[in-house]
Amino acid sequence: MVRRRPRSSGRSASNWGCPARRFWSRRARPRQSRTCSTRVPLLTAAGAGRIVIVTDRYHLPRARLVARRMGLDATGAWPRVPGPVTARRAWLWLREGGAYLGYAVQGRGRG
Repeated sequence: MVRRRPRSSGRSASNWGCPARRFWSRRARPRQSRTCSTRVPLLTAAGAGRIVIVTDRYHLPRARLVARRMGLDATGAWPRVPGPVTARRAWLWLREGGAYLGYAVQGRGRG
């Protein structure tokens, strides 16, 4: 199943040696745990070993936490964003830091 994806995601995936036919993307924005839980059977059936999660840098730690809790061997890649740190970027890092702690402490993201 190959879907359209942003160019930066495709570049990151190809840098990790992921052929285009193996690249899956999600279009909708459901909860992470639902996204992973629907992908685990597909990845298992496809014989996937280690997977690469391509997302924003600030979001990657939480995405990997959920993937590990679902039993996936996951690493990550992110598109490089040039330029200075803006207030928006700082806010995103703070928000994700809080979300990561919430997931870690509450045990969220388990199948």
